[in-house]
Order: sequence, then structure tokens, then C-alpha cells
Amino acid sequence: MTYLTRASSLHGFHEFARSQNLNPAELLREAGLARDVLDNPDALISFHRFALVLELASKASDNPLFGLEFGLYQGVGIFGSLLYLMRNAKSVGDALRDLGHYFHVHDNYGDVAVHRADDHALLYYATEAQNLPGGRQVSELVVGVGHQLMRTLLGSRWQPAVAMFQHAPAVNLARYRRLLGVAPRFNSAFDAWMFD
Repeated sequence: MTYLTRASSLHGFHEFARSQNLNPAELLREAGLARDVLDNPDALISFHRFALVLELASKASDNPLFGLEFGLYQGVGIFGSLLYLMRNAKSVGDALRDLGHYFHVHDNYGDVAVHRADDHALLYYATEAQNLPGGRQVSELVVGVGHQLMRTLLGSRWQPAVAMFQHAPAVNLARYRRLLGVAPRFNSAFDAWMFD
């Protein structure tokens, strides 16, 4: 299967890469992407090349949390036209259902869903693909973007209980906590936010 994502997945890459003292055009070239890839945010690009850009940037900046920090920086701009749909939903629940239902239009690598259980809900991103170069960076970017999405939809009412990652921690847990505002859980079944 060929995995694709919209070029909007790299929303803000040039600015963020420069803030990390990186040359964004060079990183895109190294990953096999055109330097003007963001000129058409709705264009489809290889998901593997997208993940490779994140991995290359993480290594070049010597920042193991590049993906997480970039996801927090990007926020909802990553969703492109899906954002319009979510912002016009009647409720946050409807917005998240719409995101899950139409996410395949943005990215066919993973699925976004909300799962309710007892007194909490999980907003998660799951994929069956394994051993993706840059997979940890993607995992952390997804959690960062999820945080900003929920803050956009709920404002200060967004009070998550925990952030969940599929992988082991890359750095000291205090750095994750500083960025996310909550203690993370690692080696989970999927990348997710748990909340009331």
C-alpha cells in the first residue's frame, strides 16, 4: 500500500525548522520532497517522505522532541480544509466524529477516532504500519497536534488527564511534562489523549 498525506501535514515547517537553526529546503530535498511542496497544501505527498523529513530534522537539530515541538507549533493548521468542517460542527463531539470520519481524505496512514469508556474518553491516532523511519517523530507530532486541536475546540476547558505514546520515552519525562502539561504514558497501544 502507498501511504499518502496532504502537504498541509508540513504546515509551518519552514518557519519551525529555521527556529531550530535548520535549512528547511535542504531537509525537504534530502527527503525527496520539492522545496515548494507547501505551495499547494492540498497536494498529496508520500507519508514515508513526510516522516523522513521529521527524522532528518530531529537528527540535524539534535532535538529528540522535534516532532512533538513541531506538532505543538503547527496546531490545527495541519488539517487544511478539514479544519473548516470541524469548526462548523454543532459540538466538540461532532467535530471529533467528523475528523475521524473524513481523516482518510487528509492521510491514509492512520485513523483518528474517539472512544468513550466509563468516565473518560480517548482521542487517538492508530496505524497498523510498523517500523516507519521517523515513526516516533510522527507519533509525537500527532500528540502535539491533538493537544492544539482540543485547545482550539475547548479553550481553557481542555483539561487532559494523560498523553499516551506507543513508544518508549526519548528524553527525561520532565521535558514531556513541561511541553504537554501532564505526565505522559509510554508503550501504549496507540498515540492518544485521555480526558473526561
